[in-house]
Amino acid sequence: MGELERGEAILRGDVIGPQGPVIPESSLEAFYVAIPVYYDDAFSAVDLESGIRAVMVWMVPIGTTEAAFVAEAGWSAFESKLSEQDPDLMDLKRNQIRLDG
Repeated sequence: MGELERGEAILRGDVIGPQGPVIPESSLEAFYVAIPVYYDDAFSAVDLESGIRAVMVWMVPIGTTEAAFVAEAGWSAFESKLSEQDPDLMDLKRNQIRLDG
């Protein structure tokens, strides 16, 4: 049972899935929770009327191999690989990144 089923917040580095292709003909089957790097820092959180601070996240589509890498090596190692290879994370049909070496 995952965070969503338990009613828990999702956090940076969490992986939701794999649950099958995010769109037809895609090898991406899961989502990686990341900070929203394409937006201004002011977009990173919002204070709600209830006094609760909601932190924004970016649900990055990833493949099963990438999801396994996050589970084994951790989110920091995965984000380092993303920075090194700079894939188009908006492309839902992108190839998974290289995780060896």
